[in-house]
Order: sequence, then structure tokens, then C-alpha cells
Amino acid sequence: MRASPLPRGPAPAHRWAGTGSVQVVATAMGDPRLPARAEGTEAFELLEKLTEDAARPVRVVTAVPIDPDTGLAALAAQPLERRREIVLRGLRAGIQEDPARLLAQTAPERIHLVEVAGDARTPLHKLNNVVRQLHPPGTRPWMRRRVALATGDGRDGDYGNVRRTGLQRAANGRQAVDDLLGRVHAHAHDGTIVVVPAVLAVEVAEHLEGHGVGGALFAPTRAGQHLWDAPMWWSLVTAGLPPADRSDPMAAWAEALQPHAAALAQWRGRPQLLREIDHRTAPVTEPSREVARVVRRALREVERSGHDPRTHPSPLPIVVLDDPELAMSYDAFHHRLKVAPWVTEVDPALVLVMLVHELVHVEQVAQLAAAFAGTPRDVALVLDTVGIGIASGLRATMEDLAYRTELEVAEAIGLTLPAPGGSEGTTPEDRLRHMLARLGALPYGSPDWLRLIDGLVVPPPPAPPTP
Repeated sequence: MRASPLPRGPAPAHRWAGTGSVQVVATAMGDPRLPARAEGTEAFELLEKLTEDAARPVRVVTAVPIDPDTGLAALAAQPLERRREIVLRGLRAGIQEDPARLLAQTAPERIHLVEVAGDARTPLHKLNNVVRQLHPPGTRPWMRRRVALATGDGRDGDYGNVRRTGLQRAANGRQAVDDLLGRVHAHAHDGTIVVVPAVLAVEVAEHLEGHGVGGALFAPTRAGQHLWDAPMWWSLVTAGLPPADRSDPMAAWAEALQPHAAALAQWRGRPQLLREIDHRTAPVTEPSREVARVVRRALREVERSGHDPRTHPSPLPIVVLDDPELAMSYDAFHHRLKVAPWVTEVDPALVLVMLVHELVHVEQVAQLAAAFAGTPRDVALVLDTVGIGIASGLRATMEDLAYRTELEVAEAIGLTLPAPGGSEGTTPEDRLRHMLARLGALPYGSPDWLRLIDGLVVPPPPAPPTP
């Protein structure tokens, strides 16, 4: 879409030329990538501003898939003068409602509502459901993928059903989106406002532009951060599906995520995302000489002993990690090793195995970067944009392999570990040894192993909304 001068009033994210003018409004409602409490107040108030000065009712076409039982019937029973107050209070509390339908209830004289998305039985809504099921940690399909990638067991019939069902629903969803684009186009007369999920907003806008219809794309702050084009969206649908080949977990992830990496490289929002990540990155602090000496000594020992997992070792800058519990962490975005100052107080043998763990991640990121024809920063961007479910699944797979290698090296060098059922101890070193002992007592890829690893990388579920 081509940029042009912005009009008065709400500023569009994009504007393009053509016959007539259609305003496309992106909303987080119905967007499977965003948390349940995504802010809806801005989208509702944006629609109010776009329609407040109209001389006659504005035609508003909503393409937001929604369940039939949305609570709007209860709102309709309230006096008209109280509805807006009720709506805003509910939106601020985190309710999920289509802003177009809400505006039709609070200001029926202002808009003429046309619904084109259908109800919860439509393939598009089912696609949203399958994306939700495959991405969030803790669901059965997510766990099936984890077990299959950890064990390489191809005999799991239920896993195969999850894959086939997901592929079919993705195909149905693609057809449903194509049908939806056609219905939106059929109703997109001059002066119409079209309300869509943020995940489809750019595709709708580009479809209209491609058919010669002029217009502008608007987005509230939350939805505006996720204005993805069609390649970005569909690459994530397929990335969330179980892979066909599970013989090499990292290769399976590379194949699954390669289309998203390619789409991300061409995405118009990439420069802004890079700036945002750089902005939220904490200032770098150089490590003390003692910390640098400890790490470099461990690195020389790793290389000398043949335990270096890297195929092509390269310089790895060291910076300070400000964490009372975490000793080391590989920062792929900046390709550097973050190290806590307290490693100088740790047994050198434990420092060595922890370093091996992080070097495994360096190698894994290098493998993904090679598959993406990119750099470690490109891999970090993929992790930043795929959503918590997929990102957690990839990180869990990476931790499976890193801890397995760490335990093998610990055994090879004779690192002393406590009894698995003993006390965690009181120091970070005690807790690190205890964690390795617990993992070392479990069969690799067993349910208990998976639960323990997943607990390290999967955040707890969000708290329910407060009324």
C-alpha cells in the first residue's frame, strides 16, 4: 500500500488511492495471537470517532468471527442512555466483544451494521480455534508435539490425527478467508467502514487496493502492533502444526518456521520491531576482569576437552547478566553471552557444564539461522513474533537437547551432584546442582522429564479477568 498525507481526526496506519474510500479498522477481537484481555476500549472509541460527524448512518461491515452468545442481548435490555457506560466498563475489565456490534447497541442511529463473518460454526472461526489449540502450552496437541519431538516416536496415532486435522482446518480456513474477502468486497461501497481482526486487516486492505478500491487502514495501539500481511499470518498457522518428520527436532522446527522467517524478512513492520527490541534492551555492562577470566578459562577447557558443541566456533562477547538465580544466558539478538557476576564463586566444573549448555544454544541458533539464510538476530526475531505457544515449544525442544548435552558432559568430567530427592540447598550453585540431579535421574523424553523442562520455559497462565 502506498503512503499518503494523513487526514484530520484519527490517523490511519496506511492510506492508498483508488475509487471511493473505505475505512478498514483492525481490532484485537477474535485475534488468536493476542491474550484474552487484549484492550478493546480503543477500538470502540476509534469507531465512535470515525462515525460521530456523519450526516447519515454509516455503513459498518463487521468481519469479526464471534460466538452467537456474546451477552449483547443483555445489553439490548438496558436503557439506551446507559449502554455506553456499561460497554466501556466492560471493555476496561477485559470483556471480548466486537466493537462494531457494541456501537450498534450504544448508538443505533449512527450506523447501519452488516455482518459478514458468520457464527462460530464457520471455518474461519474454527481456524481461530485450531490456532488457539496448537499454540498455547499445556493443551493436548501442544504436548503431543513436545513428546513426539523429544522421543522421535512415529507410532503415536493420535499425533497423526492432530496433524491431519490441523492441516485440513488450515486449508478450510484459507478458503474461508478467501470467501470472507469476497463478501467484504461485495459490501465495500464508498464511505463504508470495515471492521476485521488485526490478523487479517492488511490482507483485507490489500485485497481492496488490488481491486481498485481506495481507502485507509486504522488500528488501535494494541492491534496496530500486530498488523501482519497474509504471508506472516499463514506462515504461523502452519508453524503451529505438528511436523511430518520428527527424526531431528531442530530440523523439524527449522522446516516449520522457515516460511515465517521468509515472511518476516519482507514484513513492512520489521524495522519498527527492531527498534522496539533495541529500545527495551537493557544497557550493556562490561563484566569484571575476574568474571571474564573465569568464563574464558572454562571456554578454553571446553574446546580442549572436545565438548564444544559448536560446528564453527566464533568469538562470543561477554556482558553482565543481572540475575540472582540465572548464571548464564545466550542472547541471540545481539549474539553475546550474558554472565552473572556470582559465577566467580562457583565450582569451575559447574561453570564448564553451564557454559556447554549455552554453547548448545549458540549452535542451535546457528542451525536455524542457516536454515533461514539469516543471522542469529533473525532467529531472535522469529522467536519474538511467533507467539508464546510456538516460542515455548521451540525453547522447550532447545532446552531438552541442551540439558541432555550438559548432563553428558557432567558425567564425562565427573561433576559431583547431590541425591535427586535431597534438599535444593540455599545458594544458586546448590539449586543448579539439584536441578541437574533431578533431570539426571529421569529418562530423556519421559513424561516427568518433559514436565520439568516445560516448567522452566512455559510461563504460568494469565490470571482471569477481574470484573
